[in-house]
Amino acid sequence: MKSGFATGYGGEGPRRFSYVLQILDSHGAEIIEHDVPRSLLDKVDDSALTRSDLKRVKKMRHVRPSRWYDYVSDRDFERARDGTLWREEFPPVIPFVLIDPRIMDLALDFWNSPDNNLLVGYRRLEDIVRERTAIKHHGTRLFSQSFNSGDRFLTWKHVDDGERAGRMQLFTGAYGAHRNRRAHKELQTYTGETANGVSSVEPSLLPRTRCY
Repeated sequence: MKSGFATGYGGEGPRRFSYVLQILDSHGAEIIEHDVPRSLLDKVDDSALTRSDLKRVKKMRHVRPSRWYDYVSDRDFERARDGTLWREEFPPVIPFVLIDPRIMDLALDFWNSPDNNLLVGYRRLEDIVRERTAIKHHGTRLFSQSFNSGDRFLTWKHVDDGERAGRMQLFTGAYGAHRNRRAHKELQTYTGETANGVSSVEPSLLPRTRCY
């Protein structure tokens, strides 16, 4: 990173520098400082730094105590402390490693048509449950009857009644919270909230919690 950043100046350069430093620190990266000669900074600014220069820097004594904190703004420090540092700069993403293969096609195409892909995912989930249970209902009624402790068409292995009931409530609650309002009206929602809808399709599809 080239020179020119200074504390107390509100330009884009110092703002980005502050943010990057705080991100690195929040993720546990070790930030090491060295006092270097002006000639070395000139080579950085001219994009002429060599491997031998880097080796020379590594042999230099570290600055103690660290002074890089002076370049971090109070705003970035506070956002890191309250957990919101990542909210504005990082886009919502879908954790593909957690997506069940049966809805992977919808996840890959998600951002092209979020609302339609979510609704197709909910329908596909209901179809899977109806096929496995032969129950003709739909929506929360379908799931309540499928996981009902009396009928128990679907269940989890090696789980006691209390945990089974909790999982059933989590499943039907997540499904109803995300699916119901989307099915009955057009929504204008924040992309992060829309992406959360993908997770609501997941509870019985994830291999680690698959029903039997």
